[in-house]
Amino acid sequence: MSISTKLAQLKANDNPSSNGMAALLLAVLLLSIGPSVVRSAESHQLVFVAWRMVLGAIAYYMFMRLRGKNMSLVALRDGFWGGVAFGTSTALGYSAIANTSIANAQIIGGLRPVAILVITGVLLGERVRAISVMWTLIAISGISLMVVGAGNSGTNSLIGDSLAVGSMLSGTIFLFCSRKARSRQDTMTYSTAMTIVAALVLMPVAAIAEGSLSPIPVVEDWPRIALMVALPGVGHVLNNYSIGYVKLHVVSSVNLLLPVMAALVAWVVVNEALVVAQMIGMAVTVVALFPLVREEQARLQK
Repeated sequence: MSISTKLAQLKANDNPSSNGMAALLLAVLLLSIGPSVVRSAESHQLVFVAWRMVLGAIAYYMFMRLRGKNMSLVALRDGFWGGVAFGTSTALGYSAIANTSIANAQIIGGLRPVAILVITGVLLGERVRAISVMWTLIAISGISLMVVGAGNSGTNSLIGDSLAVGSMLSGTIFLFCSRKARSRQDTMTYSTAMTIVAALVLMPVAAIAEGSLSPIPVVEDWPRIALMVALPGVGHVLNNYSIGYVKLHVVSSVNLLLPVMAALVAWVVVNEALVVAQMIGMAVTVVALFPLVREEQARLQK
């Protein structure tokens, strides 16, 4: 069964009890492929990612049209701030890696669930149990152990760390904007709208990074960009679907599985080594997130 058919079934059976958490976990699996693909790109990473957004927006819009829908100004308005936040988070994230150590950037990014936990009760009134906070903090410690255990590549800098903080906060804003927009728009409409806006945010950034008014990826990268749209791109759609139902602190915490899965994919696909400390950190993260996933699934099935 094709991924597009799966997406259609998710919409047809728009039931959070059966789909919300499953969509989130599948999203993490598909998104974890992205880092290995981007790492193999020959173009500047921001140019590569910007064009992945452009092609993704086109693919999402074509999917909408095949289902008899069109993009309205209201939908673009609803997707505007989510797209701005997503594009900004992406641009700042890649810029952070270029200006500080990968370890610092990933650990700072891993603090997003803390920001969500601090804000979610105030803005959304979501009840967060103390035990959930504990498991989230343990999962973050697992990520920290995994990243530090992999070795510190790059030079730390205050500018780079600040960019990483900006990326983390922008990603947090994206989750809140997406939750609000998903209450008014279906998954594909919102995903298309926010991706269009994110592409418009990233293209000027890519032009500055490339030093060209028309940054174009090298020919060899276009199949990789298409692969990004087909796999991680669908992962973003599924993530947007889950945001409509799963508590935001759970969405953010489960996304801590991304560096774990990305490391496993890199180990399998590009033969990137895994050291013992990484494997221990990965195991801690997975074990800590299991109770959160189980508790949220039980809530959705009530």
